[in-house]
Amino acid sequence: MSRTRNSESGFTLAGLIVILTVMMVFIAYTVPKAWSIAVNRDRDAQTIFAMKQYARAMRAFQLKNNAQPVSLDQLKQAKSPRLIRGKGEFIDPLTGKVDWIPVPMTNQSAQAGQNQPGVPGGGGGMSFGVGGSSRGGVGASPNNPPTGLPVPTQRAGQPGGFVGPIIGVRPARSGESYLSVNGYDSYEQWSYTTVDLDNEIKQRWNSVMVK
Repeated sequence: MSRTRNSESGFTLAGLIVILTVMMVFIAYTVPKAWSIAVNRDRDAQTIFAMKQYARAMRAFQLKNNAQPVSLDQLKQAKSPRLIRGKGEFIDPLTGKVDWIPVPMTNQSAQAGQNQPGVPGGGGGMSFGVGGSSRGGVGASPNNPPTGLPVPTQRAGQPGGFVGPIIGVRPARSGESYLSVNGYDSYEQWSYTTVDLDNEIKQRWNSVMVK
């Protein structure tokens, strides 16, 4: 009788060990992957937040100076008010560096951001086309920077390789992303500009008016 009980206890213990081993293998393969996905999604969200902050800073710069910034250094050096808190720049969470690629203004983007009546702040950051004029001032262009503002010098290997009016930034990274920006799922297609900011403000305003 005792031998039967001992054999049953041994079988139960062996079965428990097998079950625990299977569970450990399952956890070893699934938990790190799930955790990695969660970390990467959070990193993408932080990157999108930084891109939006740059767009807001560019819009504030335009409202103050009646011209778009021509480099990220102008946002960093801006004072009274300080456009970007802290050191005046954001580290890209995807790369761990301040290596954002500026998104240049184009005639198409300038037209998309023209002021729209009845919309608070609508298009305020995009009322200047390349080579155009603004409130009697001189329009900004790569060869004709905003009046009274420092002209940036282009250095070899400068991110984006562009000097001129800019309306946003995108990360200096390629590959498939974990989150989407404007329907794009790859980092090289990401961007968030003052046009996107104006559209977001317009959508929020319309939703408030509907309510």
